[in-house]
Amino acid sequence: MSKEKTSAWQSVRRLIILLLIALEILLMTGGYTKTGRTWLWIGQYMVAFMHWMANDVFKSTNGIGFAIIAITAVIRIVLFPIMFDQQRKATIQSEKMAMLQPQLSKVQAAMKTAQTQEEKVAVNTAMMSVYRENNVSMIGGVNFLSMLIQLPIISSLYTAIRLSTSVLKTDHINPATYSSSFLLNGSHFFGIALYKPSITIAVIAGIFYLAQSWFMLKTTPEAQRKQMQTMIWFTPIMMFFFAIFQSAALGLYFVVGGFFVLIQTLILLKIRPKLQEKIRKEFKVKNVVDDLLAKATNNSSQGELVKDITNEVSTETEVSPKKNNKKNNAHKRNAGKQQRKPKI
Repeated sequence: MSKEKTSAWQSVRRLIILLLIALEILLMTGGYTKTGRTWLWIGQYMVAFMHWMANDVFKSTNGIGFAIIAITAVIRIVLFPIMFDQQRKATIQSEKMAMLQPQLSKVQAAMKTAQTQEEKVAVNTAMMSVYRENNVSMIGGVNFLSMLIQLPIISSLYTAIRLSTSVLKTDHINPATYSSSFLLNGSHFFGIALYKPSITIAVIAGIFYLAQSWFMLKTTPEAQRKQMQTMIWFTPIMMFFFAIFQSAALGLYFVVGGFFVLIQTLILLKIRPKLQEKIRKEFKVKNVVDDLLAKATNNSSQGELVKDITNEVSTETEVSPKKNNKKNNAHKRNAGKQQRKPKI
């Protein structure tokens, strides 16, 4: 991609992010009630879709579960190119960092031996320069766009599920036209109650994200495995608790999302060898750490020398005023004696 196209895409991407942030702020400030923007703009249409799936398509409350799966699948299919690109970039950054590991090891060793604050700052600057000069990102291809797109959907689905139990009473829907099978309250999905938390749904969601984390850890370079291990295992635990403390209907969203994330990871695992080969051919490591650390050491030594000279000069200047002060004090005492009147 040319620089002009890249710059144009970056501008469009920033605009989309700003619009999504503005949308999320509007939804949050509007509240999560039947008069709030979340319900009026998105939530009520989700409920209407659930009702249609339950009554007209499946003619059972299983339709509500299938409706949630369909909503999640559509969202994930739309987000698939963005999220897969995010995973691909994270993999590329991980491989590049593995190739930079010899330089980073030198910086880490220098950090252990650094004693003064100036030396520590110089070593930190050297580490940042290694990343910058080799065009490697420390955050590893994190894409906030996919997160921002999902936030309004998750909040709207949460609102739709929470308020769908009182739709008939508050929205003036004719009970003769719509049966109770529309309502989430009392509905089931293959025997699982969708209106309350389900340990089964939570475990399935945790398994999908656990499998994804295991595959990610398996493909992570050895040097970075220990650093990433805590963060990688944190995701399935977090998703499990998200699912277990919410209704099974919302937990179903996390289950389908985890399934798509697992599929993305397996596709990435399949193409990883070709990606690694391409990186090794195209990525030229710039060995800048030796010069940077040598410069930092010289600057630190010069700084210590200047500090020592400054201390010596200040010590000498402190001694001479003391001598002068003694003479001045003696002169003042003599002058005082001469001005003192004799006693009568």
